[in-house]
Amino acid sequence: MSLGRAFGGAVLSSIACLALVHPAFANPRTAFDEQADREALARVVAPLSRPACDWVPQPDRVRCHAHVVVDATGRFVPMAPGVPKASGLAPADIQSAYKLPVTGGAGKTVAIIDAYDAPTVEADLAMYRSTFNLPPCTSASGCFRKLNQLGNSTPLPKADTSWASEISIDVQMISAACPACQIVLFEADTDTNTDVLAAMLVAIGMGVDAVSNSFGTPEDSTENLVEKQYYAAAADGGPSGTSLLVGVSTGDTGYGAEYPATSSYVVAVGGTTLTSSSSSRGWAEAAWSKGGSGCSAYVKKPAWETDTGCKNRMEADVAAVADSATPVYFYCSDCASSGGGSSSGATVAGWYGGSGTSVAAPIVVGGLMGLGVQPDPGTSWADYVAIHHSAMNDVTSGSNGSCTTSYFCTAGVGYDGPTGWGTLDGDALLQIASGVDAGGAADTGSGGEGGDASLGGDASLLRDAGVGGDSTASPDSAVADDAAVSVDAASSADVAVRVDGRAPGGDASGLATYDASAVNDSAVADARSVLVVGVDGAVQASTGGDAAIMTIFDGSGNSNGGCGCAVVDARVHRLDLASGLVVASALVLRRRRAKDATRATRIASA
Repeated sequence: MSLGRAFGGAVLSSIACLALVHPAFANPRTAFDEQADREALARVVAPLSRPACDWVPQPDRVRCHAHVVVDATGRFVPMAPGVPKASGLAPADIQSAYKLPVTGGAGKTVAIIDAYDAPTVEADLAMYRSTFNLPPCTSASGCFRKLNQLGNSTPLPKADTSWASEISIDVQMISAACPACQIVLFEADTDTNTDVLAAMLVAIGMGVDAVSNSFGTPEDSTENLVEKQYYAAAADGGPSGTSLLVGVSTGDTGYGAEYPATSSYVVAVGGTTLTSSSSSRGWAEAAWSKGGSGCSAYVKKPAWETDTGCKNRMEADVAAVADSATPVYFYCSDCASSGGGSSSGATVAGWYGGSGTSVAAPIVVGGLMGLGVQPDPGTSWADYVAIHHSAMNDVTSGSNGSCTTSYFCTAGVGYDGPTGWGTLDGDALLQIASGVDAGGAADTGSGGEGGDASLGGDASLLRDAGVGGDSTASPDSAVADDAAVSVDAASSADVAVRVDGRAPGGDASGLATYDASAVNDSAVADARSVLVVGVDGAVQASTGGDAAIMTIFDGSGNSNGGCGCAVVDARVHRLDLASGLVVASALVLRRRRAKDATRATRIASA
């Protein structure tokens, strides 16, 4: 994809100039750096480890991609921070390696999809965050929530000591990469595709900013149907109808494609070995030998992929640390320290060493949320990574197996399967974002029509003014800091209004009398769970108290199912679904209408 398509022709020249001074070009790696990294990687010694979730491949089941460092008997090895010979990576190491802000992610909500219950996950999260001086994140404050696959706090599924390791790693790695992010943990009833994907659809419907999936299964011919029924909802399921970030781990058994990492709607996250180095970056990385990669047998190649060796979807897109030789610290009270198989083995509360692309996926998801960057309207997050690949740490060594096309399984300069475009360089990504957005100083329209100045605060992400000086509604472009907005759709033609004050575009004819102020204090920052969509009258909404009730109607205005309703409490982000299809249908209708829209209108006053 060209820069012109990504950012608009009016700013192409300035972006091209910016690219020329990007750190990746201005400060190329020296021979000393390369030698220092080789020496650092050569000193890494791989310990014994085992998968957290023992699993025999089955058509309708997924496997978690977490590994844990063990001793010769298979018991988890204690790795308490500060103890001599302990070698885990702490949040400060992750933030340093990928140049992530130490307080990033305020106002962002990340959903984690896992299977079964980890009963002490919140207490374990508190231990992790307090040990590493991260701010508290509790259910009492609303920062942390644990829900079942329907989006309810009860009943929760049965406990499972194998998946408890996965769950603990997921929530703690989001915390490390995005300290201020709110976390919503969805625990599916089982590890079947049906249950974990149902949970993901509910998460998308609740209006989260990102989803982290650390599981997968070998490809099969059913995945294109799954693409349409579930993952396609991510195409515009993010704030203001933008692409939703869904980060997916690529696997932990070496070369070989897995789904959903091969979905065209996700960012596929591969694995690396990460260790400190005397190089100018301070860190050395190589492709992890057990990380997944491969060319999909079923999913067509997305437009943003340009590699020529794979005619279909190629994974990965990006990578992060995943090697058991350079594990991360995690704390768990519910994890099985010995034995194998679902729900087996004794549990011993303590600090352990975690690894696998289950570590990498939440780090990338949390990192992007913490940085506060965003794809341009009409582009996906994987597209964003490809466009900004010069702002990645290119991983050029390491392999995850044998393959007939070298880059499918061997890291090298530029794109490769095991590590994609490389690993996050937060400083470089923010430099590009600040250069493109110019701090929100002005919006230039296509064709040079001119645009309105930014309103400040979070409106700095505003881009590309439309015809007549009305700017498009990129995320956070409405007002500073996502303040509450009272807007009557009747006076804002062609605007479908969300109660958080953002305009995803589309025709508001079905919502002509909707007033966001009528939802009694629910139109506040982060009230993303209430989404009202007007699509030629196909979706109608009524408001009352603190809830919005959405019902899908057919073309004649009749409800096509009295049970097909979603009742949303905007204050606490609780969602009870009689049918998950109501969310999917709303998203599909909005996506269809968005294709016909000529522009989106910014809500310009509070």
